[in-house]
Amino acid sequence: MFKKNPAKEQAWKEKLEDFERSGLSAAKWCEQHDEKIHTLKYWKLRLKSTPSLSDFEEIPHLETKNEQIKITCKTLSIELPVTDQKTLVATLERLLQC
Repeated sequence: MFKKNPAKEQAWKEKLEDFERSGLSAAKWCEQHDEKIHTLKYWKLRLKSTPSLSDFEEIPHLETKNEQIKITCKTLSIELPVTDQKTLVATLERLLQC
């Protein structure tokens, strides 16, 4: 895998924000900032945000048993049995770690 370097990560987060705000193509931005396009793409992929549970809204209290919740993301669809909120949250945490 790769070794974390917080200073480098922060620098690239700022560069990527600048790139997004610039409206330039990746090639043009890299040319203007003396960066290699494959390096820009590497950091964009590496720093791509991964959803965490804090990104989701709280689930209202579940009263009934034997319900199912369906989660769909593009072509992936998962149906989970909902027995109680604590079990559902624990299941979602395990799925997000995959």
